[in-house]
Amino acid sequence: FFIEADGRWQLSPPPAGSVVLTPAQPELGASDAEIVRWLSPYAHVPMLELGDLAGRADPFARPRRESGEPLLSTDALSTRVGAGVQYREEILRHVRGQVDEAAPFECICVQGSGVDLERNLTGIISYFAARVPPSATVFIAGYRVDLLGLGAFKAVWDNVYALALYDWNAAGLQGLQFSSAINRLICRQAVRVHSWVERVQQTKECW
Repeated sequence: FFIEADGRWQLSPPPAGSVVLTPAQPELGASDAEIVRWLSPYAHVPMLELGDLAGRADPFARPRRESGEPLLSTDALSTRVGAGVQYREEILRHVRGQVDEAAPFECICVQGSGVDLERNLTGIISYFAARVPPSATVFIAGYRVDLLGLGAFKAVWDNVYALALYDWNAAGLQGLQFSSAINRLICRQAVRVHSWVERVQQTKECW
């Protein structure tokens, strides 16, 4: 199966012979309900092979009851997918080290669609400065934020951390995927997650 994605996440065309699935809103990714509808007819199959999933599932999708009861509920699907995710060892090692060094800390989530740190750095910092006290230890979760320089953040908060780039998470789509995963896992350990997206603050899932 190959789930179509927004142009930002299209790295390669669908493999030959794959079943192409198109979400109603590719820019958001497939909802739980769409995934259940697509895959339920194959519930008897012991293994399903999925193509690249980066940017292809809506992280904020909520279970929705549709006409008829799906063979696999959205709650069961989310649990099964979550249990099957295995992160690379270096990702987990970096997350543990960062959390141990900074805890307790608050996460400022500045990654995601619509965020342009280079063009709106001052406005973004001003927004969070009004919500996060200067004495707080903060982790700035954003793609390649360290390249912008942390001086502007350190001018507001006393203790500032951010993901540093390594040769295994540097640039391009793979770098974006690595950084997104690491930032997300680190922010799960934060005291609070700050974002202008309310759902991010509620779920502590910084995408």
